[in-house]
Amino acid sequence: MADAPRKDLPGTPAGFRAATLDDIHEIAGWIHSRRDCELWAGPRLPFPLDLDLLPGDIDLFHADSVALEEEERLVAFGQVIYMDEDRAHLARIIVAPGSRGRGYGRLLVSELMRRARQRDYQVLSLYVDRHNRRALALYAGFGFTRAERPPGELASSRTVYMLSRSC
Repeated sequence: MADAPRKDLPGTPAGFRAATLDDIHEIAGWIHSRRDCELWAGPRLPFPLDLDLLPGDIDLFHADSVALEEEERLVAFGQVIYMDEDRAHLARIIVAPGSRGRGYGRLLVSELMRRARQRDYQVLSLYVDRHNRRALALYAGFGFTRAERPPGELASSRTVYMLSRSC
């Protein structure tokens, strides 16, 4: 997995880099309940989180796992999972609790989409909690719309499947 060169964001000393085990351990500290866990990683990730199993459970090293940092502090994390030759899936997007509402989610989603485009993916997908209005609005702003889940993918009554074909 080749990581894009670090690029500073306008007006902030923030940048993107490949996520590490230390990042995953820090993120685990942001997850305080089964509901927090489900919002981050869906209903299949066991809670409480097992730090030894977590990297494998989220395919840390097989997905394009991205950390967004500011002043050497982790502020957001997300992944691009390359599902097949046509579709890339954005997953496990989270912003540090004290950094929410500052635009980091928008920066992260933009970077994840850029990485998928760079690999010529034309269709992007994601799941989002149906009650997470801020996330639904964020993804809609990037051209994601509600869609029917692909055959074979487990459904959850709490999530909405969304697609963007405007890569």
